[in-house]
Amino acid sequence: MADITDATAIAYSNNSLRVGADLLAQSYNLCDATKAQWDGLGGGQSALDVASMQTSIRTSSARLMKTLNLAFERYRLWFAAGVNSLITNSADDAIVDGSPSDGRPAINGDDGHNIVTQLGELQGWLCNGTFSFSLVGDWAEYDTVLQMNKPTLVLADVQNYITRCGELKTQMEANTNAKLNQVLAVAVNPGS
Repeated sequence: MADITDATAIAYSNNSLRVGADLLAQSYNLCDATKAQWDGLGGGQSALDVASMQTSIRTSSARLMKTLNLAFERYRLWFAAGVNSLITNSADDAIVDGSPSDGRPAINGDDGHNIVTQLGELQGWLCNGTFSFSLVGDWAEYDTVLQMNKPTLVLADVQNYITRCGELKTQMEANTNAKLNQVLAVAVNPGS
């Protein structure tokens, strides 16, 4: 077991992995709550007419956009700054970023690689509808999220967005919450 103590790796862990995990968890939580509220109101125009539903839609879509923006920036840094070679893909290599003595859960190289992979997959999903890193696509899912920032929400756009929320929920909860558990292992502030 080799500790990861490189200053660039530690900075990336604190400023990218931890923040990325927080945003992924928050996006999941907000999308899950938005979909549950929509379903609880029966969906359709009557649900959209509820002011709190519109607030939930706008809040969750804004968090998704914030997560996507971080994903673009941090995924690029992972490779451009060479952090991918500093943080080994090993559960045996602890990232010495001040945790757990500061109250955060300890993480390792494998945790770091999992978060970067999920940030890349989020980009792919919003680009082409699949949870794999590929920026080749029509960006329809991204456009769906953007539509939630319009002054007037249109029912068809909202229904598409609720579908996107369900896709994220399904992705995170697949295989007994495998992806969600990876995120929560690193997240410090997973709430909304």
